Amino acid sequence: MVNAENLAWRNQFRAAIAEAETAINYDRNNSQAYMNAGQWKQYLGRTEDGLADLETALRLDPHSEFVPWRQWYLCRAHNLLGRWEQAIEWCDKSVATARDNPDAMRSASLADLAAANAWAGHDKEAKDAVARLRKADPEFTVQKLQAEDQWTDNADFKAQWARIVEGLRKAGLPDEPTSVAGRLARAESLSGNMGWDLALKEVEAVIVDDPNNAKAHANAGLYKLVLGRSEEGIAEVETALRLSPNDDEAPTWRAYFCFLHNHLAQWGQAIESCRKAENALPGAHGWSGWKPRVLANLAAAYAWAGHDKEARETIERLKLLEPNFTALTVQEIIIELANPTFRAQEARTLEGMRKAGLAEE
Repeated sequence: MVNAENLAWRNQFRAAIAEAETAINYDRNNSQAYMNAGQWKQYLGRTEDGLADLETALRLDPHSEFVPWRQWYLCRAHNLLGRWEQAIEWCDKSVATARDNPDAMRSASLADLAAANAWAGHDKEAKDAVARLRKADPEFTVQKLQAEDQWTDNADFKAQWARIVEGLRKAGLPDEPTSVAGRLARAESLSGNMGWDLALKEVEAVIVDDPNNAKAHANAGLYKLVLGRSEEGIAEVETALRLSPNDDEAPTWRAYFCFLHNHLAQWGQAIESCRKAENALPGAHGWSGWKPRVLANLAAAYAWAGHDKEARETIERLKLLEPNFTALTVQEIIIELANPTFRAQEARTLEGMRKAGLAEE
């Protein structure tokens, strides 16, 4: 199941489903495996097939904490298939059982409920769902939707997803296509789903309207890194720090500098920028924070620069950041993206981490 979820996080849904189905073969009562397989099949245009898995997950474990999510996945599946009344039924159930769940859960259910009602011709109910959604999150717009259409190349899913988005517009959820806040929110949603080229277009549009927007420049630098344009990315981050050196997000922007110089094999600049980022960043907050990755990159730069002692010492500092967490490994850092320049540069950085002594797995 861990293998499956890691693969799905990278949008490798076929491989993820194969792992989930292997887990089911080991344990026919594994409700989580059925739930995940049913959800992921949607992104391959196999929504009808996935319905049976989602129904099985609910039948096997009807009192699980994941019940609201499973009900929402069924709501979403029927929405994708254009079965509006069934979608409404499952959305209503999910909204009702999600009262004690995070806002993201309720927002997702209400968004699908609004779209289904709009397409079913229930205008009052559609507008009511949007009102409840906007009450829970007054800033919620079409641009704040997760860009799920960027998770897959499947044409069937993309068309079905576009219909749901259009349903939300019919229900009255506002667009925010030209405002700075709307474009930055859309860019972050796209980048979170690895739609880096589209995210870059959004922040570049912000920069055209507001050349002094430091956050837009910083994010452009990050997006250019993963698009294999690190030289340009450095200039963007330099601009961000010049415009707003004391910004609350400036320590994160310094981390971008560290990664960019490492990708360009500029080891001296990488060491300097990584050390500045290490000093500026707060504690790790687990391995999801920037600081552990900055230290791993610093170790790689030291290793390639021939400073073996400093490389090893940096790995030891990395291990001490969060002693209660499993140590960060090379496998946890790997980002699998299509851009060949990025892949080559990332491979060199990862090899430097290995040279420094970072464990493979």
